[in-house]
Amino acid sequence: MKFVWISERTYRQSTLVRLHFTDADSTEPLQAQLELFRGNYEENKADVDTVLFTATIWDTDAENGMLPTSGSIVEITEYSSLKLFRDKQCQANARLRDLIW
Repeated sequence: MKFVWISERTYRQSTLVRLHFTDADSTEPLQAQLELFRGNYEENKADVDTVLFTATIWDTDAENGMLPTSGSIVEITEYSSLKLFRDKQCQANARLRDLIW
């Protein structure tokens, strides 16, 4: 999968990041994907999330230097809670140690 960008959230007392991915074979340039997806995310989260895969990593923040950089091709070797949220949004939980890029 091609990693596009990170969004950060706080849930109760935990900080988490959501890694947003597209198809690794996508021919659309990264900058165009960032403008289309991240640029419209706050206004259209539900719509954007229907065309991306989202991996949540708990207890970390977006400044963590161990996270991949935008445009990296990433393999997630293990994950949990894979689901189709609201019947449209594919998401799972992952750990940093389970990401390879």
